[in-house]
Amino acid sequence: MQVFVRCISALSMALALAGAATVADAKGIARVQESDGTVRMYDVSLEVIDHRAVHIISADKKGTLIIGKAACSYAGEIERCLPYRIELDQFGRRHEIAFERGTEYLNRTATAQQLPMSSDHVPPHGILLVLLTARGTYITVRGTIDGFHA
Repeated sequence: MQVFVRCISALSMALALAGAATVADAKGIARVQESDGTVRMYDVSLEVIDHRAVHIISADKKGTLIIGKAACSYAGEIERCLPYRIELDQFGRRHEIAFERGTEYLNRTATAQQLPMSSDHVPPHGILLVLLTARGTYITVRGTIDGFHA
């Protein structure tokens, strides 16, 4: 439990540091809302690895949140996947982060796509990732993917 709290704190610290974008030049905003209501926003880089993972990379590239995903399906043109593992890779060490649930929505098309049963849209080549950790922290990531890696 104590390691988990340090991991979330490390995630917040890693995302807070400034830096450059990924090779694919994918950009996004991560919103982290702690269980006490504290909200922090971070500029991040994003990398989608096929249907297997999403990497959320801190601006300084010192911290990466790795979301393993599976059970992908399509809702219209939107790819919907469920995460099965979340790890924080920082300073060469990986720490698993316990989570309750989450969903990734990925729009690989050149036009905005409406989320099913919602008024919200995912922009062209956009991603929306929503996670709830076991400690009650919500992590929401919105961004645009300029390239996809196989």
